[in-house]
Amino acid sequence: MQTSFKPFFVILFQIEANDIVVFHYVIKKQNQQRRMSVVEGGLKYTETMDCGQPKHGGLMDPRQGTVERKTLCLTCGGDISECPGHFAHIELAKPVFHIGFLAITIKILRCVCFYCSKLLVGINSPKVKEIIVKSKGHPRKRLVHLYDLCKARKVCKGGDEMDTKLGEEQNGKGDDGEPKKQGHVGCGRYQPNIRRDGLELTAEWKKLNEESQERKIILTAERVHEIFKRISDEECIVLGMDPKFARPDWMIVTVMPIPPLCVRPAVVMFGSARNQDDLTHKIADIIRANNQLKQREQNGGAAHIIAEDVKMLQFHVANLIDNELPGLPKVYLYI
Repeated sequence: MQTSFKPFFVILFQIEANDIVVFHYVIKKQNQQRRMSVVEGGLKYTETMDCGQPKHGGLMDPRQGTVERKTLCLTCGGDISECPGHFAHIELAKPVFHIGFLAITIKILRCVCFYCSKLLVGINSPKVKEIIVKSKGHPRKRLVHLYDLCKARKVCKGGDEMDTKLGEEQNGKGDDGEPKKQGHVGCGRYQPNIRRDGLELTAEWKKLNEESQERKIILTAERVHEIFKRISDEECIVLGMDPKFARPDWMIVTVMPIPPLCVRPAVVMFGSARNQDDLTHKIADIIRANNQLKQREQNGGAAHIIAEDVKMLQFHVANLIDNELPGLPKVYLYI
């Protein structure tokens, strides 16, 4: 019986393509990564096979594509020459830093308040307006100039650069007839020095806000994610980002995208034995560390043990992105 079914890729290639007008590099937010994934709930198992068949939710989930001539992809129905492959994802138990964005993450942390997430300078100040004009058409340079302006500020409050003109328009004049200054409303707290040590960030205060406060703490990706989520869209623009395409909190990894099988195909060795790609082995390390962290949290594990599990998860995620990080052990290909 003849069927009218066509693989997904055939339908795509029948669509007429228009000329490319603009090309945007974007940071995918978490919900977009989940929607792009063909595995609902994400990969959870380190096994590849179950009863002789690829395991659903495992490293070789058949919904991610096919690498065998006799099998079809369960997502698009294409064979090995037709299926383009499909991404999956892993729901991380704790957020971790993206090693590719870590330098920018530190710069943004030094530009915003550790407590209220507001910029350490007023967005309506003449200096900030000058930076915006100077970096027009080059938003990536905006963060560099803003960082130079903010890095020496250790208190979250408005400064001498407050915009008096805007204050006159919005708040009128004071009792003495002089225009009121309109600066950013800060919380007035002392800011820490942010330092990097390998894959860890630390925050250390020269002046404490409270007597019970610790002078130095480990700055986790979870805490940074909470700080970045409170940054407004208007302040994102001042930082050189278009909030439609990139936000600081999207730089923290909470959902790990997993490449399709065609990117990491298994090699058949000695007849029927399979040798998995090194990417697949590293993804297995991430799943294993993630599952252990989830289990420890559910069982009410001690804080220092959970912190060590987060470090291990951070290492494996960073190692998948870049296997030649300075100061960290290199993971060699599995043989």
